[in-house]
Amino acid sequence: MKVLHLPLWAPNKDDVQLGNFIQQHIALSQQDHDIHSITFLSDPSLKKVNIIDEEEKTLVSYPKSWLKWITLYWYLKACKLVHAHLNKKGFEPDLVHCHVAGRNLWFASKYFGNTPYVLSEHWSGYLSGHFDRLPFYLKRFLIRKMNKSKVLTCASSHLAESLIEVGVNKRIEILQNVIQFKEKKEGNTSGAFTFLVVADLVDEVKNITGVIDAFSRLKIEAPKINLAIVGGGKDLENLERLVVEKNLKSRVVFYGRCVQNVVQDHFLKADCVIVNSYVETYSMVTIESILSGCPVIATRCGGPEQFINADNGILINTDDSNGLKDAMLEMIRNEATYKPGKVRTSIVNVYSEKSVKNHLDQIYSKAIL
Repeated sequence: MKVLHLPLWAPNKDDVQLGNFIQQHIALSQQDHDIHSITFLSDPSLKKVNIIDEEEKTLVSYPKSWLKWITLYWYLKACKLVHAHLNKKGFEPDLVHCHVAGRNLWFASKYFGNTPYVLSEHWSGYLSGHFDRLPFYLKRFLIRKMNKSKVLTCASSHLAESLIEVGVNKRIEILQNVIQFKEKKEGNTSGAFTFLVVADLVDEVKNITGVIDAFSRLKIEAPKINLAIVGGGKDLENLERLVVEKNLKSRVVFYGRCVQNVVQDHFLKADCVIVNSYVETYSMVTIESILSGCPVIATRCGGPEQFINADNGILINTDDSNGLKDAMLEMIRNEATYKPGKVRTSIVNVYSEKSVKNHLDQIYSKAIL
């Protein structure tokens, strides 16, 4: 089967981890199918559309302007050019797989209107209220396209429930993410207890300010602690300033955005991972940390609850700095109980790459019937 993948998110120079889980699904589908993926990226430094073609994927970059209509013009031109380019390659898909609902659905309907499509949704905006703030016409378009998809998938029942609440009226399949991890063999031997945050530094979603505040108050009771923050985003400068204001510069390190292999190394060095989000659709960080053997403190924000139990971490309420500080202190005091092997084997029903690939195959077969 020929499958055309249209991811709305993809790793790029500004965010090397964006949509990594989508790329893993694409790679799995490649094992049994003839695939091609097209990724669109806007770039303010460009003056014209740029197409970089590889054997099984095409990267399409187009100029970005502060005037939205000019950016739209270049996007529409990019769509036309890449479609012509795909025709020259002779790739005619039997199925289109859109990852995250957006302009990729328009592209699919415009140029592959007679081809069935699958949609996999991952956006936390359906949970956080961001979807409700979209223009009416856009919300209507996205819901209509979801309902017309041959198969609609998402990674968690929590997200599926939110999709139903906003108007999706078709059956939603839970398609698990592919989890990649390295195994932690023993605890940190540096002498200081290291907490780790891996997140987009967007405070209104991830609440990193709450982590820094709890850490600041905890260091009075537990002075031998460090905080590592991996990630980037619009609130980085504000968070760096907060660290300086609280006199934590010697204890808090910002590592910036890291590729997945480096992120996995950070899990191995940490004693505890913190997920302090207001909302999560799945929380890859939570399950990656647990499977590596590192315990997690996480908020009850929709995703982590399905993974965390007494053997691998602590659940707290959202937006609860005091609760987070207490959980961090409890984690330090009970460090010896969270042995890497015990943490790693605490999760049941972890889906293997083979089972996820088989599920994808079933979804594709169902979509073209």
